[in-house]
Amino acid sequence: MKDLKKIFHHARFRIDAGGADGASFNKAAYVAPTLAPAPAASTAKKTVSAQPATAPVATAAKKAASSYSGYSGGGYSYGGGGGDSQPAPDPAAVAASIADQMNKIAKKAYKRNKKTIQTIYDTSKGTFDTNLANNNGQLEAQARYSTQLANADAEQAMREAYINQMLSRRDMGQWLASQGLTGGASETTRASLENAYQNARAQIDAERNRGVSDINMNYNNNIAQAIRQYNEQIAQLAQQKAQLEMQNENRYTNNQINALQTGLRYS
Repeated sequence: MKDLKKIFHHARFRIDAGGADGASFNKAAYVAPTLAPAPAASTAKKTVSAQPATAPVATAAKKAASSYSGYSGGGYSYGGGGGDSQPAPDPAAVAASIADQMNKIAKKAYKRNKKTIQTIYDTSKGTFDTNLANNNGQLEAQARYSTQLANADAEQAMREAYINQMLSRRDMGQWLASQGLTGGASETTRASLENAYQNARAQIDAERNRGVSDINMNYNNNIAQAIRQYNEQIAQLAQQKAQLEMQNENRYTNNQINALQTGLRYS
């Protein structure tokens, strides 16, 4: 009863003061509230187990922890909710592995380029060798054919000179006989004809020798020119090969430096 009086007195004080929100109060219209009867003693009390206020928060945290899968990369799992996680790799080992892989790729490219350069050189040199051999063969065949023509012309000239000498003897003998000349005159005439014939043969041989000599000189000059051209081609080809090999060496060195710098960035 004392508690009820205190409550009633406090409520009345608030009402007389104008209400909790400061509004005016009409005493005539005020109806006192009716208190509910106290529950019976036989009514069974409901037992309520007290739950901590943080239970929902703890449950959510537990679910979040169980659903966290962590970060996996490069065959390793880092952090997150236990399990078969593996330690992070050593940065130095990762850098060394990257540099090693880049070096292997650079070395393969270097060997492949070197083989290609050698193949190009061998193919080009083989072409030049074949061209030189074919050219020299053609020059030799041409010189041989020209020599054969010179010899054939000389032999034909020899035959014609011999026939002319025999005809001259016949005609000269008939003419001497018609003139009644015999003895020393006929012998002198025959000797003169023989000398003319021998002179003709000597002249034919000289012309043939000059022709063959010109043919051989022309052949040798053409062979020398072909060899000079071949040597120039081989020298130029060797220079190109050296330049390509130097470029390949420099590229390989630069790739090794890039591999080292890349490894250092990852270390």
